[in-house]
Amino acid sequence: MKILAISDLHGDLRLAMKAARDLRPDLLLCCGDWGDADEVGDSDLQGFLDLCPVRSTYGNHDPLELLARLKNRDGSAVLLGQDEVVDFQGLKLAGIGGIWAKSHRLACYVTDSEVARWAGTIAGKGAADILLTHGCPIGLADLTPT
Repeated sequence: MKILAISDLHGDLRLAMKAARDLRPDLLLCCGDWGDADEVGDSDLQGFLDLCPVRSTYGNHDPLELLARLKNRDGSAVLLGQDEVVDFQGLKLAGIGGIWAKSHRLACYVTDSEVARWAGTIAGKGAADILLTHGCPIGLADLTPT
């Protein structure tokens, strides 16, 4: 299976689209930050969905309402739920979106306790083959915004 993994495009989808066209992946995974709502629209993301299935978590620069309503050709959701484990051709995918933070000052902020709860729920469903997160793994960026 060929998987294309992308993240933090911040509205500049050109290289990711070129890679998707050239590589013809079986699955595209995004760890968030497709771009803000004024940078990315339905037609932009539909271009990827026309090429291959897409699964994504969200970051702090994403049109959440758009991601939440997007569907792949088979009807499956593009956006992974916070404690969801989904099967893609025998591969178990899970995602935890948002930015690790101390508060909910912004809608995209998630607290450490929420992340721990979601991770526990995911672990309770059996091992995920791939865990998509927008936040850095613990140990790489332990200082979270306040």
